[in-house]
Amino acid sequence: MKNFITCCALLLFTADFYPNNPVFKGKVLEVTVKAKLDSEAPVQIKWVLMENNEILPVNPLKCPDEKFRFSLKANTHYTIFILAPGYHPRKISINTELPPGINSSLTYEVDALVFMIPDTESLNPEMEDYPVAIINYCKNARLFVPSRNYTLAVKKELFVEVKNKTAEKSITWRGAR
Repeated sequence: MKNFITCCALLLFTADFYPNNPVFKGKVLEVTVKAKLDSEAPVQIKWVLMENNEILPVNPLKCPDEKFRFSLKANTHYTIFILAPGYHPRKISINTELPPGINSSLTYEVDALVFMIPDTESLNPEMEDYPVAIINYCKNARLFVPSRNYTLAVKKELFVEVKNKTAEKSITWRGAR
């Protein structure tokens, strides 16, 4: 009964939030990302979305508070690159594959706050190419969620100098809902 109520609430929220908007039609996941910079000065952030290793000519939907929203379709692999001058590039890997029997007409949401690391920081060169997070569908939670174990492992291995507190705040999740 609890699962039924949760599904009904999610369905009502989804129907209210995305009322037959063709932009969201066929999309299964809405990812909202905010890049946090150490600098007070305005920095132009470039967002690159790749689908199955091909760059998509899509600009993310800009939301309040300098957040950007990406609408992703089901059963596809995406990578979001976050690029800013004076900072190491960051990326998030997203697999929108749904298990058999899961309704792909529902739209799920994930919010992320990615802390950008200045170029002056020393990073482990072996780990620089790895995504800071991997997001995929979790059958138990019935949501798209980040792999917390992976994110913690990347945080631990990414930094050459552990004394820098930036390692502890590399990425923060605002909860998958």
